Amino acid sequence: MSRSRILLTLLLAVTPAILHAEVLFRWDGRDLPSPEALGLSTVVVPAADTALVQRAQAEGYRVYLEVPASALTGLTRPAGSIAGVVVNGDATAAQVRALRQRLPASVTVRVLELRGKWPHIRSNAVTTERGTLQIASRTAQPWIENNAALMRIARSEAPDRVPLVSYTWVPTLPSGMDQAPSIDDYLVAIAEAGSFGADLVLSVHEQLQQALLLGTPDARAGWERMRAYASFYSWNLPARYSAPADVGVIVSDPMRWFEVMNLLARHNVPFEIIPSGELAKKDLGALDALIVLEAPTAADVEKLAAFAQVGGTVVLAGVPGTYPWQSAEPQAKTDERVTYRAGKGRVVEFAQPVVNPNDFALDVRQLIAREKRAIEVWNGITVLVAPYAAPGARTVLVTAINYTQQPLEIQCRVPGSFVAVHYESPEGGSQLLPFQHRDGSTEFVIPALRIGGRVFLEGASH
Repeated sequence: MSRSRILLTLLLAVTPAILHAEVLFRWDGRDLPSPEALGLSTVVVPAADTALVQRAQAEGYRVYLEVPASALTGLTRPAGSIAGVVVNGDATAAQVRALRQRLPASVTVRVLELRGKWPHIRSNAVTTERGTLQIASRTAQPWIENNAALMRIARSEAPDRVPLVSYTWVPTLPSGMDQAPSIDDYLVAIAEAGSFGADLVLSVHEQLQQALLLGTPDARAGWERMRAYASFYSWNLPARYSAPADVGVIVSDPMRWFEVMNLLARHNVPFEIIPSGELAKKDLGALDALIVLEAPTAADVEKLAAFAQVGGTVVLAGVPGTYPWQSAEPQAKTDERVTYRAGKGRVVEFAQPVVNPNDFALDVRQLIAREKRAIEVWNGITVLVAPYAAPGARTVLVTAINYTQQPLEIQCRVPGSFVAVHYESPEGGSQLLPFQHRDGSTEFVIPALRIGGRVFLEGASH
């Protein structure tokens, strides 16, 4: 006997919203477990299902309504109290404002960011070349489907809001269309959002839903691990620190150049998005390089030249024009690029726009002097890291996520001489790590990083 599928999202709320990150578990089965069974206090249900809304309220949940963007104008507030509304779809700013005006000030309104992909590693990919199956080498650098760049773009689009991301589960291979995510797949998604400072809506597969309703030991054990990860990242530490960047990317439409930023993130090159037209008033003192992907204005050219004069590196990718640094003889010249010395810095002009984002990202990384990189990673081809600095730069936070789900020892270098290095993970507790100082930097090894973890580097007190 078939039954209707009901969209249900469970929200783990552990501390006040201003202090914590949220993990929302999407549940699309009819039965609603009790808050005590799932260890949750807040539930998000479809606004159109009034019976489910009432049942959730009766169970004692704080209720969030989920509504498609196309149905916002017809949304009717149900009887009883609600905690908020989650908008699913491409809602305009005017639609969201109108919704907020119709609701009490105490009701939260969140809009889902739906451009992301369920994070996973694609290794040994099978492709077809001239009718012959090709399998990627096990030693080749694997491709990682990740959302690090998307989260940075979302933050640049709305700096005053924490992104609320959501993904659709897609099995790695077409032959596994009925395959459910493993518990580790869920943990990677939670760790990625927590590592890069986003809230998450996480879809719970029907197979896990049924197993939880039946209370099977494996399902309950897996669910406890998911809750532990959600609790670990609920502190939302990236939001409390600043994010240092090696590179500024000057663009008018970040999504147009998504793959460039995606590959910068993939190679652990921290970047900052600088909207076109805002370069002239931007303080560039903390950046080592600027990437120009679109024709700069006259004011931008002046700022670029000044940036190079004091030691910065300017990279223009297929942006022809007449520029002041071209009056000097090139320092180096090939068919692909020309390098000019400009004061203490340099300008690198690529002849063509970015064709291969991976090669371009590696080129940019090589242009940044080793001692100036915000972070360096070895033995981590399946690992993404993100450095964060506390006000005053006494403490540096490094988040790390391993997409391969197999324990790895990861060697890192961070600029500065720190006196203590503290590591913690959702599964392994916390520990002090040995470290050494080398050339003004601190080097350490993260032991057996399985999925997610974070490192605190403490400077000397003054």
